[in-house]
Amino acid sequence: MENSVLIYEKYILIIDTNKDMTDMFDRFCAFCTGFMDERERSSARKHAESFSLDMNILDNGEIIYEKNPFYGFIIDEEINVFGTSFYSPCSVWPSKMYGKSSSGDYSVIDESNFSEYNSPAPFSVGIFFENKPQSYQVELIKQRSNDFFGMIENGKVEGFRLIVHKKYGEEVAL
Repeated sequence: MENSVLIYEKYILIIDTNKDMTDMFDRFCAFCTGFMDERERSSARKHAESFSLDMNILDNGEIIYEKNPFYGFIIDEEINVFGTSFYSPCSVWPSKMYGKSSSGDYSVIDESNFSEYNSPAPFSVGIFFENKPQSYQVELIKQRSNDFFGMIENGKVEGFRLIVHKKYGEEVAL
């Protein structure tokens, strides 16, 4: 008797933007969630601290991680950026709307330019969740994403998507 067995299930909340996120995905995630990758770059730390202040999750200047609204939901995954591997709660994600040409130019993809801009542009950020994000968490990320582009960086959010990543195994009779 053969049966499919769910080995794991995780979620990736994708935030689509109109900007190259390669150099700022970690700052963006820290601003939106308070979570940083293991590199803990000072620019990301500043945004994580800002998140903690905004969410009032400090006690005598120390961040209380258990009070973070994403605690128990966001997980780190191993990612590779420019040949360096590290653990991060987020990653640059390929855009569905923008393409990149072989010369490094970006454009909105349509039928007339698809052959020229045939690689996906790194304009999206994926945030990794162990559990399905709750509606209040998604709304908080939506609000803070828009704030990030309104107050910190030029650009805009163009959409949100949720990917459910499931891994199955097959159980076979012996």
